[in-house]
Amino acid sequence: MDGGLYFDDEEVALACTAGTPMGAKLTTAMDACKDSTESTTTMSTVVNRKEKTCRGRRCKSKFSKKCPSVDNIKKTMGKDMEVDVCILNQLGWVDTEGKAVEAVMKADLMSLPTEVSANLSEEKVDTCAEKIVSKMSHSKKRCAKKYTAEEVSELSKLGKKVASYKCFQKQFAKSC
Repeated sequence: MDGGLYFDDEEVALACTAGTPMGAKLTTAMDACKDSTESTTTMSTVVNRKEKTCRGRRCKSKFSKKCPSVDNIKKTMGKDMEVDVCILNQLGWVDTEGKAVEAVMKADLMSLPTEVSANLSEEKVDTCAEKIVSKMSHSKKRCAKKYTAEEVSELSKLGKKVASYKCFQKQFAKSC
């Protein structure tokens, strides 16, 4: 960095929503999720120490490190998105099954200043997400052969959800 101020995504989101009903909800959600993920991380570290590493011919499976199993992909995405999913749940934007609750989302976003909410577009998020999913599927084309059609469909849906959320975050930060 070359001098000046730097704000991370969390700071931008809090500053952008300050003084709005969404800001109060977001602050509460972030605080709740920081506390819960810190204790979870400590617990998972202790559990992971007990795992034995795989050695020799016994470990070979149809999946290599370059092509992880569907379960490994889901676990990795779950760990990477743990705080984000917690925040979305706390906000009421996602139900217990992981489905978006659009009415709550729209109501919260409309409570933001007009210059922010006016720049948030579902079409832009969808376009961005499609590009990301397309890049992911092209980069892992050789791995797709190792998955069943059902697994490919499941990964595609999961990838679309994650990409949509990441694109929303990017668009939100730009709008602020």
